[in-house]
Amino acid sequence: MKIVNIFSESYPLNPCGQGGIEFDNKTALIDYHEQDCCEEVYADFSNLDSDVMNYNFKTINIKPVHYGFKFGDDRRMFFVPCYNVQNGYYSDVLNIQYGAITKKIIRYAKGKPIYDYGFTPIKSYDVIPKDDIY
Repeated sequence: MKIVNIFSESYPLNPCGQGGIEFDNKTALIDYHEQDCCEEVYADFSNLDSDVMNYNFKTINIKPVHYGFKFGDDRRMFFVPCYNVQNGYYSDVLNIQYGAITKKIIRYAKGKPIYDYGFTPIKSYDVIPKDDIY
C-alpha cells in the first residue's frame, strides 16, 4: 500500500482536527489528543522523509520512540517527531491510531453525493512527546 495524502494540520478523519496519513487501501494513521486551552500536543507529519510517498508498505507497524514514533513495515521505518507545547498542567500523552476509513453517502446536493467519513481504530499506541513547556 502507498500513501495518497499527508495532512500536517487538519485531517477530516481526525476527530481532533489534527494531522494524519491516508493510504490507498482505505486506512489511515492519525494522532489523537483532545486539546485543552493553552496547549498543543501533536505529531509533525510534515517532517517525514520525502521518499515516504514512493514507498510500498506491506503492513503498518508502529513503534513509540523517544520524541515521537516510527511507522512502517519489516523492511523500513519512518520517524515522525511529536511535540508537547504547554505549561505543564495538562496531559502530555499523544495517542497514535491506525485504522479503517469508511465513507457513506449522507445526502445529495445539486445531484452530487455528499459523504460522511468515519475512522475505526485497529491499532492504538500512546506516545509521550518531547516537552516544549512555555
